[in-house]
Amino acid sequence: MGDLRELDAKVAERVFGWTSLREKAGILNNPVGFNPRAGIEQAIPHYSTDPAAATELLEQMRAEWDIELRTYVSVDDHGWECEIIKLDRGPDDFAAYGHGATWMEAACRAALEAMGDEV
Repeated sequence: MGDLRELDAKVAERVFGWTSLREKAGILNNPVGFNPRAGIEQAIPHYSTDPAAATELLEQMRAEWDIELRTYVSVDDHGWECEIIKLDRGPDDFAAYGHGATWMEAACRAALEAMGDEV
C-alpha cells in the first residue's frame, strides 16, 4: 500500500471508526474495510488526495475541534499546514498540527495527531 493510502486507512479507522481494514486482493493500493455508517465493506475513501473526502474529514472533526488551514513557505519547503484545536479552551488546551504537500494531506495528518496517533 502506498504512503498516502496508508494515511487514508488510518483516517478511516481512527476518525470514522472503520474496522476490518485490509488490502483488496489483486488490487494494489486499494484498502477496503467495514464502513459502520454504510453498514458494508467498501473501498476506503482517498481522504489525502480527494477534496470531497477531505472535506468530509474536516466536517467530522469540526464537531469537537476548531480547524484552521493555511499555506506556508519556508526557505527549504512549501506546502500546507492544518491546525486542529480542542474547543474547550482552558488549562488543558490542545492543538494538533499536520503538514503536507496539499491541504488534504495536511488535514489527514492533523486529524490523526488530534486522535493521538504518531504520523
